Amino acid sequence: MKISENFCVLGFEIESDRLDIARSLLPVIILSGILAGIVELITRHYIIALTAGVASLLAIPVWLKSHSSERWHQLAWYFWLVFLLIIVFMTNTQLHRLESLIWSPLTPLLFFLLAGGSLGALLSSLSLISFLASYYVFPLVTQIEPIPPYEFFQVIGVYITTALLAYRYEKIRSHNRNLLLVQADRDFLTKLLNRRGLQKYLKMQLMYAENTKTPFSYVMFDLDNFKSINDRFGHDVGDNVLTKVAEITKNSLRATDFIGRWGGEEFSFILNMVEYKNAALIAEKLCENIRKTDFGIGEAVTISVGLTEYQTNDNIDSIVKRADVALYQAKQTGKDRIVSV
Repeated sequence: MKISENFCVLGFEIESDRLDIARSLLPVIILSGILAGIVELITRHYIIALTAGVASLLAIPVWLKSHSSERWHQLAWYFWLVFLLIIVFMTNTQLHRLESLIWSPLTPLLFFLLAGGSLGALLSSLSLISFLASYYVFPLVTQIEPIPPYEFFQVIGVYITTALLAYRYEKIRSHNRNLLLVQADRDFLTKLLNRRGLQKYLKMQLMYAENTKTPFSYVMFDLDNFKSINDRFGHDVGDNVLTKVAEITKNSLRATDFIGRWGGEEFSFILNMVEYKNAALIAEKLCENIRKTDFGIGEAVTISVGLTEYQTNDNIDSIVKRADVALYQAKQTGKDRIVSV
């Protein structure tokens, strides 16, 4: 399970799934670069042929090793950034050839595809400024007249339109993606974290505890006789009980603690920087808060609790198993109680 969905490039956060896009496009650029180099060599555009050939050769080791480590993952992305800048450079040196310019509107699509909204917008803007500046500098440097202004600004118009559409699409896609990520980690009924979301934060907490040597406690609890509540009062009442228990639990803990519905009538939470003795006091207070709440069924609702403290070399499976064993013991020894291991 990934802890983070992003990585950092040039100070901007890039979604990790864009690396897959970069890797999949590298073979295409290798073949395209070789073919473009051959064509430019035949037409005696030697500098462009050399640039395309070198870019293709550099892409081969990057592609072959792009799956092996995080360093090569980011190198694959950086290669694409450099390659797109090379495209801008090559276009700026061929402003007398309309066929060279017609590819330029594709660069914003690739910038946004690989870099996302913020960095994609920056790169697209810099590329546009480069085109505009080069168009007026080109005749002074090469003594060659560029293509007519109306043709050039038609291409620029298409470039700007493509960039705006790509930016708008990226904003919508990013919003929908973030919404789905939140929904994927949340329980629909209680609005707490679900098992997937809780495991993600538990893994983060384990890494933090290992690096900083700080304690934390992990607690699991189960509603006693919940099946009987469902059978006697119906599932709507049962859902209401679960929702209220979730609310009570949330209000009984700190904002820095992570709470989730593990499944069914079973919940769990992570108490950051809390040793098991204090965790037992917090759990006892939670039991009391639930016990004294009126759920509208004419009887008290109780919970059984199993808790454990982080131990060196713990992983998700080991710490969850200990808490689950403690919870099982609490259920077997009379319910409405706390057991720690």
